[in-house]
Amino acid sequence: MRFSAALLCVLLLSACTPRVILPARTPHLALDGPPPDVVILSVSGHCSPPCAAPYANGDDLSSRGTIDRVADAIAAAGYQVQVSGYAAGAFDTLESEWVFPPQRGWVALQNDFQEMRRRWPELGRRPRIVMLGHSQGVAWLHHLARLNPEVPIALQIDLDSICAAWQADHARFFRQLTPQQAGSPSIATACDPIWIDGRPYRGKNIVWPNVERSLEIQSKRLYAPAPKVAGSLSIFCGP
Repeated sequence: MRFSAALLCVLLLSACTPRVILPARTPHLALDGPPPDVVILSVSGHCSPPCAAPYANGDDLSSRGTIDRVADAIAAAGYQVQVSGYAAGAFDTLESEWVFPPQRGWVALQNDFQEMRRRWPELGRRPRIVMLGHSQGVAWLHHLARLNPEVPIALQIDLDSICAAWQADHARFFRQLTPQQAGSPSIATACDPIWIDGRPYRGKNIVWPNVERSLEIQSKRLYAPAPKVAGSLSIFCGP
């Protein structure tokens, strides 16, 4: 009986402990300095269920070192790299009992991207842009590329992209966005079907013309190949 009570207390305490999101070790995006050679923008995905998305979503690609490994590969070729990671959510910064510290989302990503465009007129050439998305994070980044067709995207990396629970997770926050924050078309429609040659595709599966190279990696399920709008490669890493 005592063991069961102690175990219950441990479980309850752990359930109330926020998940700590660690920063990337690669230099962070410095908008007040000269442009680096490459900027990697990453958006992580839906938190591991069961969880309270989007409140428990965090910048896991930074915390788990994924963005650093991509940055290391680029830096090894002699390029100066800066990174900036975001959580999947239609907010600027969200304080939550589930994750610490407060996480930056879509509005912060939009603001940073527009500030890069203002400060660095050659954005897309110097610095070159790499987008790294996982799970739901892929949809946010594909939509960002769609909203900025004048900016070349050197590489878009999609890891296990999904649109599951898009509206269920984010509808409340979508309604709070201003038209400028939402973009046109709105980020709320990022997972709506888009018809191409008589077939429906979700935005996460479309490589927009300003994307030079796209790499899609599916580790757990079969995939529907993206229309070859630009250079793209899909890889299935099944069991």
